[in-house]
Formats: sequence, C-alpha cells, structure tokens
Amino acid sequence: MSTQAQIQANQANAKLSCGPTTIEGKAASSKNHVIHGLSYRGGMFILLPWESAVEFDQLVIDLKNEYGPKNRTELILVERMAQHHWLRNRATLLQGNCFLDDGTIDDKRLAL
Repeated sequence: MSTQAQIQANQANAKLSCGPTTIEGKAASSKNHVIHGLSYRGGMFILLPWESAVEFDQLVIDLKNEYGPKNRTELILVERMAQHHWLRNRATLLQGNCFLDDGTIDDKRLAL
C-alpha cells in the first residue's frame, strides 16, 4: 500500500505531465498501443514500419486491375480485400515467429 507521501509525490508528478503538444507528437503517441497491427484502429488500416508500402500499393493495383471496380461499393470491397489479405499474411508471419527452431512454442510471443 502506498504511503501518503508517495501518493502526494505521484499527484505532483502527474500535474507536470501534459503529454505531447505538437501535431507530430500526438500522431506518434496515437500509435503507441499498436503491438501487432492485427486490428484496425478507428477504422484505419495501417502498415507497420517493417512492411513495404510499395508491395501493398502493388497488391491494391493488381486487384483493381483484376476486378475492375465500377462503383464506390466495388472499390471499397477491392480495397478491403487487399487489406484483409495483407492482415492474414501478417498474422501468419507473426504466428510463425512463435515457433522456435526445436519445434517448441514461445508462449510469450504466442500470447500476444
């Protein structure tokens, strides 16, 4: 249990913390919770820093060329198809990283 002095010190420190104030800082801190990128944040699909934007853009172009969306609904469906395909591949890669060379499972990574 915290002492009264610890509580007061914590409250004093909390008053000094105001979080990011710049647009760039707020944008960066909004992604702090992204651990694996397997879910949408606020309806937005994001690429992780280690993923290739060029490869994703090419996937979208290829699917648009293949399906030739003719209206907004079809365009949304094709773009979502690309996003879900990308997320499935991301999940498969992350899951594969949970298995160690000796065939055992890294429980901490798998729990993520």
